[in-house]
Amino acid sequence: MPFVTGCGDEDNCLPNITLQAKFENISELVIGSRDAVSLNVSVSNLGETAFVCKMNVTIPTEIRQFPPACSKVENMLHCDISNRLLLNQQKQLEFQFDVKRLDPRLKHITVNISVSSAGSGNGSNAHLSLTLPVRLQSKLSLIGFSNPEYIENRESLNFTHEYVVFNGGPSPLLDERIEFNIPENVINTGGGRINTFIISPLADECVPFDEPPARNVRDLNNLQQMLKEVPQHIKYSIGCQNVSLISCRSYHCSIGELNANSSIKFKFQIEVMTSVLIDTLGEQVQKKSLFLIESTAKAIDGIRRNEILV
Repeated sequence: MPFVTGCGDEDNCLPNITLQAKFENISELVIGSRDAVSLNVSVSNLGETAFVCKMNVTIPTEIRQFPPACSKVENMLHCDISNRLLLNQQKQLEFQFDVKRLDPRLKHITVNISVSSAGSGNGSNAHLSLTLPVRLQSKLSLIGFSNPEYIENRESLNFTHEYVVFNGGPSPLLDERIEFNIPENVINTGGGRINTFIISPLADECVPFDEPPARNVRDLNNLQQMLKEVPQHIKYSIGCQNVSLISCRSYHCSIGELNANSSIKFKFQIEVMTSVLIDTLGEQVQKKSLFLIESTAKAIDGIRRNEILV
């Protein structure tokens, strides 16, 4: 059946297919910040009639929505653009990618698009590769507390320092490490280190849990305010900041992968030999009736510097 090609006297069609694509309203994807990403594709013909115009699109992740003219085969979409794409005619297609379950170690999303056409001439082809950077962004919080909060003077003291690491999202935390610093020895006047603290990390207690700790910010503020109100001359701080009197041991603990809005808890059982502590510090602690035994925790991933004192 004869038909008009619109390709000049010789009916030798010379199409000129152009391809444009962009991710809609996004230049960088923060994992966990959205469920889907939209991709807009525009196919135009700036030459003579293009016949049997088709497009292939690689799929980097789960595809949520695509035009009815497309069919999905494994990680590829095959789309029929038009049997006849005329001069200056344009076709618009929109795709939506599901990004809820992206691999958190992914650095970028790449989409490869190719368009081809046939004709009585050589036809026309166009190719485009589009990359969307991907990054992680998490708000890490550290909450620390002592259990019990205070103990009356005894020959030896037993208590735990507990820390909760909370990921406020939106992205998961990957391979984050937390550094704990806990007093271990008291340094005597001769520079010797007297073992005064027995520390036992309770690794089995490092388990994720869904609910944040019962102790809230108001409780922490109340305790800190109470300690501030204690007269300075009757209290004595024993912590890692006092390097001339106290030596500390550091513990580096990995939290592995921690999803957004999830927590993990670390516990350290600490025993203090009170008499050894007082005898070694000697005159420095005379007339002191309150000892503050402090440990610290901080994130050490090279970027964050969140620190908490217990």
